[in-house]
Amino acid sequence: MAEERLRRNLEMALDPGPDFPSHQWLSRTMAALESEAHPRTRARGPAAARGSLGLAWRGRRLAAVVVVIALAAAATAGFLAIHSKFSPSTVHGPRFQVKNGGAPACAVNCTFGTSVFTSEKVGWVSEWRQSSCTTVACREGPTQVVAELFVTTDGGNRWRPTLSLGNHSVEQILASPDGANVLVVGAPYDPAPALFRSEDGGRTWLTLPYPAGTASFKSDSSDCPRVAPHAFFLNPAEGWVIAQTHAYASAQIFHTNDGGVHWALTGSFDIKSQLNVDVVSGLQCKFTITHELPGDFQFENSTAGWYVPYDPNGSTLSALLYRTRDGGLNWRPISIAVPTDAFHYAARVASLTFFSPEAGAAVVSEVAGSATGYVFQTTDGGAHWGNPVIPPVEGPIQLIDATHWVGWPYGGGWMRTSDAGQHWEVVRRVAATGDDSVRSNSGLPCCPHPGRTFQFLNPSFGVAYVQQQGGGVSLYMTSNGGMNWTPVSLPDWG
Repeated sequence: MAEERLRRNLEMALDPGPDFPSHQWLSRTMAALESEAHPRTRARGPAAARGSLGLAWRGRRLAAVVVVIALAAAATAGFLAIHSKFSPSTVHGPRFQVKNGGAPACAVNCTFGTSVFTSEKVGWVSEWRQSSCTTVACREGPTQVVAELFVTTDGGNRWRPTLSLGNHSVEQILASPDGANVLVVGAPYDPAPALFRSEDGGRTWLTLPYPAGTASFKSDSSDCPRVAPHAFFLNPAEGWVIAQTHAYASAQIFHTNDGGVHWALTGSFDIKSQLNVDVVSGLQCKFTITHELPGDFQFENSTAGWYVPYDPNGSTLSALLYRTRDGGLNWRPISIAVPTDAFHYAARVASLTFFSPEAGAAVVSEVAGSATGYVFQTTDGGAHWGNPVIPPVEGPIQLIDATHWVGWPYGGGWMRTSDAGQHWEVVRRVAATGDDSVRSNSGLPCCPHPGRTFQFLNPSFGVAYVQQQGGGVSLYMTSNGGMNWTPVSLPDWG
């Protein structure tokens, strides 16, 4: 009885129904068995037919067994394939190690790039290296750069690679304080500049191009930089790209509110009449000229922004800014009067910071030389600038807010003010006993490196990047406004 029930179940399972043309199509095995059984049934009488029927049933049983075995084998193979595909495996990312706190990273075959901390725990750094090159053709060709983005979520104790940037350089890194929303702005001078967005803390990324028609292009001379667009993002969502046309004379303004997923062309302006720069005739560059618009653009909100020009060949002892109140369509020049005995060379606005729509400050320094410069403040949105404030010691400074400023003297030590420069607290450097290196009272190795200095999120918390004499960069943190520093680790992609 059990055998009969099994036979019927198998028969029902293998029966395709009356509409199926032939059940021989079910498998090559069934077709072979039927072609062997049916001729014998037609050639013999009833007795032989009953014997043939038994053979047919046995054939069908055999076919069923074969089908079951085949299905089991297929299921096993499928399971193994799926298990192999989704089982945990080693991620073959870039070869890197996390340096101990204070140890220099990126000292060999590696360059420390753009970095930013968005909270006391979450930070991002980019590092890049040149690809190995051994052939003559490779050495004579363009240098290939490979870049990687690293992230820490525990205040620099551990780092992990999160994004391979290929040959893209990094212009800006912007992220929410919790590190969930991240935007990496690729350098505009890359041949194909791009944006990289993540909404899950860097686990997955979306690559987006700059607005159509804004890619950098070569000017008349190969010795000078490419004519590249200017990119500035206020946060991971809102940003601008200002790109010169191929005729050089005008610039188009593109705006996004969703991190570069969609761009709107908001207008254009004539460069010479609006910014007083004759890029069509060209500017001096090495032994020839360039048609690239020099300087930087930055915005305070969707309509208010600034153009900060830079002319290394300038000769006037005044600092110029250009302000827009309509999103970049029209620009108005504003001059900051610098004392005639301040600098030996032309002055420039080294940094511009606004703490509110009305309150801001500009650091004005020499075009040439290492002087810190003067700090000018405004309380009417930049229309007028007050008397200058001179830091007590030369060195880079950061204006954290309208009243709290900090500075790192070139000779080592630390300085800070909590009343907009009216009074300063200065920590002088001291030499470490028995050590040739010079260390400051604040715990920072001497001394700041131009362009690789420090970042404060508030008057208490900040990070400092130290350029080591033997090569490489070290990272230090403070939680008391720079009076004491703790060495922190960094990834080393060597």
